[in-house]
Amino acid sequence: MTERADLSGMTVTERLAFCGLFDGFDRPRGHWDVEALRLIFAEIGLEGYDIEQLR
Repeated sequence: MTERADLSGMTVTERLAFCGLFDGFDRPRGHWDVEALRLIFAEIGLEGYDIEQLR
């Protein structure tokens, strides 16, 4: 993963794209795989993100 400072100021979408995770995000979101979503959000520096906002 890149330095977290590189991600500050970016939107969730920008972070996903920057980290190369954008394409892999739709499947866990579509299947509501909370554990996979948590891992993705941790990877982009948003460990405490409220995943329920995605519903």
